[in-house]
Amino acid sequence: MKKLAVTIDDLLFKWGDGTPCLTIPKFQLYHGEKVFIKGPSGSGKSTLLNILGGVLAPEDGDIKVLGHDYALMKMSQLDKFRADHIGFIFQQFNLLPFLSLLENVCLPCRFSSTRRARAIDEFGSVEQGAEALLKRLGLMDKHLYQQNAAALSVGQQQRVSAARAILGSPEIIIADEPTSALDVDARDQFLALLLSQCELSGSTLIFVSHDSALEHHFSQKLRLTPSSNGGYSL
Repeated sequence: MKKLAVTIDDLLFKWGDGTPCLTIPKFQLYHGEKVFIKGPSGSGKSTLLNILGGVLAPEDGDIKVLGHDYALMKMSQLDKFRADHIGFIFQQFNLLPFLSLLENVCLPCRFSSTRRARAIDEFGSVEQGAEALLKRLGLMDKHLYQQNAAALSVGQQQRVSAARAILGSPEIIIADEPTSALDVDARDQFLALLLSQCELSGSTLIFVSHDSALEHHFSQKLRLTPSSNGGYSL
């Protein structure tokens, strides 16, 4: 029997001025599932991901991730939980420009002993794991690994951000419109590589995009739609 990775019940999130943003009566996601969430600009897609990642707290409702109730966790506990169990792929990649490509990929394992141990167990060392993932994601040139991230193309930065999110096999990968800057061919190639890598690592993938052309890659599709309170709902 599959275990639940994420459960949400009666969630309400409001902006600082009290305006409702998100209402989610019920949401469940099982380990290893891959869900595609779409919605128009301003519908709260990124807000939802930040709630799932424990970065934002809802006004009301219950959210449990991997069996942990966010409402019962201190900020320091949330930070550690996020570092150990969640990999993020951001729309703007959030690579550190003064670090090398390889150092950027290894960064999560510097903050999480759990992910570091998993990477060592799977690959022999964190650095070997980073190189292996970069090769799987199409970055084969070892000379490139020592270049600063600022020198990379957009497509290369996306692959680096994906490798960084996956290294150490976090149980959940959260991707916030990671293909928005790519052309169609590069977009499809990137998504295929990401999906296959999540399959290999057994990670649950939560993928947000406004691009409906990507839906067919996912077994579960959800849409944020306007709700009666003025916000959006799943």
